[in-house]
Amino acid sequence: MPSNAILEVNNIWKKISHHVLVNDITFKLYEGDILGFIGPNGAGKTTTMKLILGLQSTNGGTIKIAGHDIKKEFATAIKNVGAIIENPDVYMYMTGYENLKISASIYGIKSKRIEEVIEIVGLKDKIHEPVKKYSLGMRQRLGIAIAILHKPKVLILDEPMNGLDPKGIDEFKKLLLSLAKEEKMAILISSHILSELENICNRVCIISNGTILKDDTIKNIKEVTDKITYTIELNNTKLDNILYNYQVMDNKHIKVISKQENINTIIKTLILNNISIYEIKKENKSLENIFLEILKEEQRDKTNHNRTN
Repeated sequence: MPSNAILEVNNIWKKISHHVLVNDITFKLYEGDILGFIGPNGAGKTTTMKLILGLQSTNGGTIKIAGHDIKKEFATAIKNVGAIIENPDVYMYMTGYENLKISASIYGIKSKRIEEVIEIVGLKDKIHEPVKKYSLGMRQRLGIAIAILHKPKVLILDEPMNGLDPKGIDEFKKLLLSLAKEEKMAILISSHILSELENICNRVCIISNGTILKDDTIKNIKEVTDKITYTIELNNTKLDNILYNYQVMDNKHIKVISKQENINTIIKTLILNNISIYEIKKENKSLENIFLEILKEEQRDKTNHNRTN
């Protein structure tokens, strides 16, 4: 991994009145990274992004973009960022090209770059149509085009796949992968569509209650989580006096979540109780399952802490 981070977030926190929105958030973003920021609603994802962009002020900690502190060198730092927070900011009655020309004039960008981004986001055939005729996916791609006009080093996207159909999600995913690889952008993306983040992100930050619970590669997070889901086909699923913590799927199948070293004991218990086993399947862990496991673990820790105090 490169030694110099393009985005450095160090121990930032934000409090409004007595409510802490984010607490001691720390992470780094490198060239070509696609970092997934995942967490339940109200976890602090959007607040963190707004703090990075200077749309809200921090109560403490530091944020550096391309080595520039946003409090001390805001104008220089923010030139290195493109962003879409919530929805793309576009004029619906204008064409896509007219929207791009307005943004280009602000940055002093020439027409050649406009043509480049139109090609990058795949809007060449529709760019001269009014934006009000665009599908949601097309408007999102136009928003990306506007955000990357000035060739930022960091792209920040807040829930950009909301409302997209499967085709739109697939196109958007390919676009982000291309931006990271071809344009060398570092991308920070939040989403609740965890299955799609799993396919495009090389790293994830799992955030809950304003605190980062995990910051690692998806591969490492999957390896750390040691429980595996098994689907077992049986001749009898009435096992209340035989097994604990299992889920009946239908009249032939149960689901068991267990450490790998314990599955032999489960199989032996079933056989000793005259339960015929026809098939055992080990399910691959999805990012969504791991995310839910980590949230449950956090809730258990919090409950145990409250009981001891």
